[in-house]
Amino acid sequence: MSKTVKGLAFTGLVIAMFMGILDSTVVNIALPKLQTAFNVSATTVSWVATSYLLSLSVFLITSAKIADQFGRKKLMLIGLVIFGGFSLASAFAQSIWALVVFRFFQGIGGAIITPIVLPMGIAIFGKDKLPFVASVGAAVSAAAAAAGPPLGGILLRVASWRWIFGINLPFALIALVLVTFCIRETYDETSSKHVDVFGIVLFTIALFALVFALLKSHDFGGSSIWIWGNLIVAAVFLIAFLLVEKFSQYPMLDLSLFRDKTFTSSTIVFFIVGFSLVAPTLILNYFLQDVKTYSPLHAALIIMTVSLTIIISMPLGTKIADGLDARWVNLMGMALMVFGLGAFGLIKLATAPAIIVVFLIVFGLGFGFSAQSVVSAVKHIPIEKNGIASGVVNAARQIGTCLGIAILMTCLSSNLTTARHDIRTSAVTEIQKQYLAQSTKTALMQTVQHSATITTKQVTAIVKGHDPIAPARGTTLGKLYTASQQLATGTEKISAGVSPLKSGLEQLSEGQQHITVGLTAAAKTIPTAAALTELAQASGQAATGVAKLAQAAGQLTNGELQLASGQQQVSTGIAQLAQGMAVQSAFSKIQHTKNQKITAAFAQVYLVAALVTLVCLPVAWWTDRKGTAQA
Repeated sequence: MSKTVKGLAFTGLVIAMFMGILDSTVVNIALPKLQTAFNVSATTVSWVATSYLLSLSVFLITSAKIADQFGRKKLMLIGLVIFGGFSLASAFAQSIWALVVFRFFQGIGGAIITPIVLPMGIAIFGKDKLPFVASVGAAVSAAAAAAGPPLGGILLRVASWRWIFGINLPFALIALVLVTFCIRETYDETSSKHVDVFGIVLFTIALFALVFALLKSHDFGGSSIWIWGNLIVAAVFLIAFLLVEKFSQYPMLDLSLFRDKTFTSSTIVFFIVGFSLVAPTLILNYFLQDVKTYSPLHAALIIMTVSLTIIISMPLGTKIADGLDARWVNLMGMALMVFGLGAFGLIKLATAPAIIVVFLIVFGLGFGFSAQSVVSAVKHIPIEKNGIASGVVNAARQIGTCLGIAILMTCLSSNLTTARHDIRTSAVTEIQKQYLAQSTKTALMQTVQHSATITTKQVTAIVKGHDPIAPARGTTLGKLYTASQQLATGTEKISAGVSPLKSGLEQLSEGQQHITVGLTAAAKTIPTAAALTELAQASGQAATGVAKLAQAAGQLTNGELQLASGQQQVSTGIAQLAQGMAVQSAFSKIQHTKNQKITAAFAQVYLVAALVTLVCLPVAWWTDRKGTAQA
């Protein structure tokens, strides 16, 4: 096989792997769009992602075994046809449950493709190129995982959710052509053609029940009979499978593989790698979107730092392993993952995105180094067993991820429930401390206890909808309120004094008018009394003046009444301002408590992941040994 043909052949495998990994991440960002498009609940739409991961995890080992028996090229072509065909079907799905079914079969295609890329790559280049094949495969996987969310975001902006699935078709066709014409058929020459149907059925049921229970434990609840029922079924069928395989002449899974300490240890390490990956991807994604309120695309661009780092760290780890051995690289990798997970626990609401990116880089370096366990898992076993070994290792990572989702999401849910209870309790206590009208306190406390979120509009409506009480004495607003009340009292007293004056002036004006009328009448009866006429005119003028004074006194009274009303409004406004400031102070403290409690809830999840990784860290020491790799 020429270098060109080898390059084209490996390119076909790389495209197949890229396609399978891309589809596991690109769909997550589209779930809200799918929920809207099909008008279903969040729980229902989650099956679109769950069904793919379920079938992918369940059929990895079975696919690897059948490929070893009947030909890896044949199975790869079948996997590409299944994956591409059901990608197209998913793009044209007319109902949510049709899409879920299509995704399940698409996952079977992914389960066929994923485990046989490594043994087919080794068949192309030889066992001595195992580190190269594994590092390129891991780098491509990381690139696909990184490209998924932003590519999904772009497709949703410029096209529709259907292109999320349709984008796979050209990749599948290119890979199909390259694999068909550039790759030779390979088998496990030591494997019998006899199919262990009974073992496959037992193992499939056991793994299906286990993965289902792990993936849906968060939705159904840890105490659900569905979850415990599936766990019991998984345990019973797994024990039955192990007993059957132990005495089977042609076992589906060669249990002797686990006698190799490096294989078993590497499988455990890759299991933990899958478990820990949930923290900086799924858990951190919830934090970025729900707590820091980043858009899905913004959150995806931050989280993709992990995958971009793996593209660099995986080949770097391979170089280091060439000089030392894989166990040192795996140890360093797990230590860096522990450090990175611990650092995530320091993330606060105000933490800058750049700091989060640094933590993700640390974790990504650790992940890339620990991924050397893929190489060390098959390094010391016969080359013909690389297929089934690759299937076991990849299945371990997928199951580790499922377990991580189950444990860490349950832990997060429990922590958030506790945090919300503590936040409500703290909020009620804080509201009770404030100097507020009792009716306002009661309304605010009821809103806090029975509402998931509280808006500024709600709080403003509550404050305005209840009569305020006078501000506390001694405070600035309390002094202003007292001065305003005193001014209002003085105005009322002035008004009370002006009213009798107005009444007296009105009476004086009336008397003066009577005098004027009398003088005028007298002057008419005594034609020679010019003085009486002048006196009558003067009296009329006096009456007019008194009337104007009375009118002015009336206007003064009206003005004083308006002033008193305005003063009362000022007093009420000061009281409402004091109430508003008290409420603002309370909710500022409540928000601070909320931020502390919510970030602490997430931090505890990261620390759980760090603790699990730390406990398993010593296992990395047995992932390699001195000696020549099996040819």
